[in-house]
Amino acid sequence: MANEKSRSGQLRHRVAIKRPPTGTGSRGQVKGDDQTVSPLEYCSIETISGREVEQSRAMYPEATYKVEMRIRQGVPIEMGDYLLLGTRKLNIGHIDDIDQRGIKYLMLCAELK
Repeated sequence: MANEKSRSGQLRHRVAIKRPPTGTGSRGQVKGDDQTVSPLEYCSIETISGREVEQSRAMYPEATYKVEMRIRQGVPIEMGDYLLLGTRKLNIGHIDDIDQRGIKYLMLCAELK
C-alpha cells in the first residue's frame, strides 16, 4: 500500500461508517441494531489490482478494495466496522493510521454479500 498524499478531489465517494451490534441475547443470538459511527465521510475507493493484491492480502486475505479517508478527529473507527456505500457494505479488515493522528486512514476492505 503506497503512502501517497491525498487530494480533496479524489475523495469523491460518500459513505457512512457503521458498527455491527455486539450484544447477545440469552441464547447467544446477536441482539441490537447496527450503530452509526459517522453518518457521512468522504473517501476514495480503488479496486486492488496487480502486485498490490499480493501485498494487501498478506494483511487482509479477503481484501478487494483500498479505501483512503480523512475523518473528523475523535471518530472511533475499528476493524470489523463497515462502510455503507449506498446499498453496498465494505467490511474494514485492516486500518493504517497514516500520520498516527487519527485523521487520515488507509484501509483494506472486502465487499460483504
